[in-house]
Amino acid sequence: MHAYYKIPAEGLGKGAKIPLPVLGDSGEVFYELALEMTDEIKRNNAKGKNTVMICPVGPVGQYPIFTRLVNEQQISLKNCWFINMDESLTDEDEYIDEGSPLSFRSFMNRQVYSRINKELLMPAEQRIFPDPRHPEAIQELIGMLGGVDLAAGRSPDGSPTWRCSLKPTATAPSNSARSSRTDLLFPIHSFGEAAAD
Repeated sequence: MHAYYKIPAEGLGKGAKIPLPVLGDSGEVFYELALEMTDEIKRNNAKGKNTVMICPVGPVGQYPIFTRLVNEQQISLKNCWFINMDESLTDEDEYIDEGSPLSFRSFMNRQVYSRINKELLMPAEQRIFPDPRHPEAIQELIGMLGGVDLAAGRSPDGSPTWRCSLKPTATAPSNSARSSRTDLLFPIHSFGEAAAD
């Protein structure tokens, strides 16, 4: 068993290499994540900059809060790029049908994009899913956009899984993107700064 499994609650975050907020239940975790997402977008909007986010489908509890905050606060997503981490594929390595309950594209359309006021929503071209025929396209897009501002996900126990800024490096291998029904189409370590020590 790893030593970190034995850290008492009052010791969480002490000596951590990244900030480790200690939160309450999952509702509080999802609310904080939705706030991180909206705060990042508002900061970048104020600077006239694009916001690039990696979006998971799981966990998903942040999305109802996020869409409500966007609509209530009239936060424009016009300069946002949402890049989903992955999508379910058929045995032929094609996207599954959007009618399937396993389709992440369908989830994002139903639970996120359709719930945001149209005048605030980013163009469809800025809602990206990895293409199993061209997995390298994600890495190329991230490079063109200058990196990722926020990778928005947390594990079910509330620990941050993707809360970091990802900037491509010259040493990231161009073939590091991969396609699999069980793997991400682009591993986090491909983008340099996010790799664990």
